[in-house]
Amino acid sequence: VSASTTAAAAAELAAAATSATIAAANVAVAAAQLAKDQLRALLVKQAARIAINRTVAGVHYPVDSMAGQMLGMSVADYFMARLKPAGTTTNVGAWGFVGTSYPGTTDFSGAELFNTTNDARNTTAYAAPITSIVGGVPTPASATVKGSANLNWLWAAAVAEW
Repeated sequence: VSASTTAAAAAELAAAATSATIAAANVAVAAAQLAKDQLRALLVKQAARIAINRTVAGVHYPVDSMAGQMLGMSVADYFMARLKPAGTTTNVGAWGFVGTSYPGTTDFSGAELFNTTNDARNTTAYAAPITSIVGGVPTPASATVKGSANLNWLWAAAVAEW
């Protein structure tokens, strides 16, 4: 076996190992994203299940659960913005809920206001972004939220433990 054949074989093995490493890294990233998406979907379903059980128990009406979901998502948006580093600002959209527009015969399922597939809120007749008129143009209302160094540190420490 010549030296050039051995060098070519070594180069081919190195290329294969590099390709395998890249493929493994891509699979790991895809698996992590899938796990994150699955966790989000499970948490939303669990929250909905708790809310539905409270309706079944006669403790709440479905509209109570819908308003609670709206409030929970708004508080989560605020805290996710606060978890960013100090000096960072985030515009958090303002949403409104009109309970009298909620169909009285509709049960709460948990999927009315949030779509876990595209990670976005759903606009409905009873829940929509609040708009204000700026210069004669409807503009989405928002609040500017500043990041917190302490909360950012705490969040980074929690993520490192996972």
